[in-house]
Amino acid sequence: MKFKFTVIFFAAVLFLCSCGVMSGGRDREEKLNTDTDPFKGLEVSFHGEPEKGFADMDVSKCDGFIRDNFKFECINDGRLSNGETVQVIVSVKSRDAQESGVNILRYEKDYVVTGVDFYPTEIEGYEKEALNKEIRRIADKFISEGVKNFHMLYDSGFDRTGWSKSGSFEYTYTYYDVKMLYTFHKREPERNAYFILYELENDIVCVEDMDSGFEAPMKKGEEDRGVSYILVGLTSVRATSDKIFRADSNAEGIEVIKKVFDSREDAEEYCKYSGEYETVYELFV
Repeated sequence: MKFKFTVIFFAAVLFLCSCGVMSGGRDREEKLNTDTDPFKGLEVSFHGEPEKGFADMDVSKCDGFIRDNFKFECINDGRLSNGETVQVIVSVKSRDAQESGVNILRYEKDYVVTGVDFYPTEIEGYEKEALNKEIRRIADKFISEGVKNFHMLYDSGFDRTGWSKSGSFEYTYTYYDVKMLYTFHKREPERNAYFILYELENDIVCVEDMDSGFEAPMKKGEEDRGVSYILVGLTSVRATSDKIFRADSNAEGIEVIKKVFDSREDAEEYCKYSGEYETVYELFV
């Protein structure tokens, strides 16, 4: 009986070893047949200035095997500009990965550079229509809601501020954009601002005699014309490397600025913030 047990035990060992070899063979075979795209899950973004842009590789969503054993590199990194197509390549950084038997489907992938932007010191030659459209929308609302109470310089020389509260009038106001102004701060460019300067004209006609208790009361049929300058702008403005101005919606402290001035000179001087900023401009044509 003892002899039989030994034989049976030896046979069992051989069987288990055989299973292990077969299992290991299947594992290796499965690994050899595993197709892996290392770019699956890779997120590539870009930052920097024109011709000085960098690529950022976020591998957090890649397979753990890829994260541990491969590295990514962008060709021409540090010299990128928006709109160009760049190639990201992947390489093996460990011997384990080289010997793993994994079938890598590709070692490079093309990406189009976006998001490389900066704070310029000029505006001529830059695309500003999208930014102008947004500022016009703000200006339309600001002027339509406030025109009756804006301080203006009237032809009569009298202050008609709040005139709508002191009698009945017909009024017609018109305004047009005069120039685009870009104000930049060399030490803190994130504070840069972009404005549109408007000239506002308001024509009023008195349709009911005013109470004599008001200063310079108007009689029915009398007219007056007032003029003021409106400055509407946005802070945290930057441009992309393909020369498109935009407001940086991700910036902290982005601010809408709406101001009324008696003269164009006063409005333009405001943009300089007592000399803290330099200002460049472009006229509307």
